[in-house]
Amino acid sequence: MSKEKNQSEQKSGGPKIKLPNDIRLNEQLHRKLAEYQKRIDEGVGEISPDDLIWKVPEQVGRTSSFFKHAVLAALIKRGEIDTFELSRELGLKNAAELENFEKACGVIKAYVTDGGKNLIGGTGLK
Repeated sequence: MSKEKNQSEQKSGGPKIKLPNDIRLNEQLHRKLAEYQKRIDEGVGEISPDDLIWKVPEQVGRTSSFFKHAVLAALIKRGEIDTFELSRELGLKNAAELENFEKACGVIKAYVTDGGKNLIGGTGLK
């Protein structure tokens, strides 16, 4: 791949989030994913694990838990995500969804970077 093409592709992408190699932190992230799923389930009932992470019943609403779940599930599945690309996949519908998505990316990035030690509020990693 040419250097110019590689630089062009990097410019078109968005901020990346990469799954850490730390086994303990990865276990905590899997527990956090289950916690987000529980929050969603308590809202409307079970979402089939066979469904794509962003294809949920309309009545679920696209809450901060929904976006945190979507971002973390994609990260665990792929190992690394491009946040711009994921936002396109999720089909953000309005400014409120964009804000919830951006906050979710920030939270997940904080978890993978330093375990979320500088986050204020929330339940944290366990």
